[in-house]
Amino acid sequence: MNTVLFISGHPDDHMTGAGFLNKLRKKGYELFEVVLTGGSGGYANPEDKDKIVDIREKEFSEASNLIGMKKTYLLNYDEHCLLMNKDNVEALVKIIREVNPNIIIIPNRDDYHETHLETNRIATKSIRTAMKERKLEFGKPVSPLMVLEWEHSVPKQPDLIVDITDEWPLKEKLLEVYKSQLNDVEVQKTKSLNQYRGAMIGVKYAEAFKTNRFLPLRIDKILGLI
Repeated sequence: MNTVLFISGHPDDHMTGAGFLNKLRKKGYELFEVVLTGGSGGYANPEDKDKIVDIREKEFSEASNLIGMKKTYLLNYDEHCLLMNKDNVEALVKIIREVNPNIIIIPNRDDYHETHLETNRIATKSIRTAMKERKLEFGKPVSPLMVLEWEHSVPKQPDLIVDITDEWPLKEKLLEVYKSQLNDVEVQKTKSLNQYRGAMIGVKYAEAFKTNRFLPLRIDKILGLI
């Protein structure tokens, strides 16, 4: 069975690649996601501050069902002091080896958001460890064919652009689910970014990704997908 593991810093980060995830699900891939923090620092309405973690968890559960996630892992680390360490790397290594993903999608290494940057560092270290003959008590080494980095609100030079025009109605539903995070400006920003990427390849909506510079594509395996 082909599997995808999406690694997030916050419960709503899968919005960045939801179109691609749905496209893969329709191709027969099983979808998994691990979220490192509860996202206690993010709220569009100040009145939600004291209950935001619970709100975000409920929104995440609804959105995950819409996307079709087979299983999700909520690690609930404190967003305000998230730093790579032995415990969070080992926790992620266990999950990576349990899922044994063909494709792994992580935050962009050049993102401006501190939690996304640290999640990229933790994910990259964990993936590299999970691929080697190390920490065998956590399972057998994995061999993903690609590790991609999703694009947040700041456009980067992409290595892969995916047409998500058919998936856009789903993404609009997800934008409605995450009311605690997205005001009208944020919704328009997401739509505009996907339209901009779509214009680059001659379609209405698209999502962009970069390859991870420390984890090159497995061309021998990718050729089998063409």
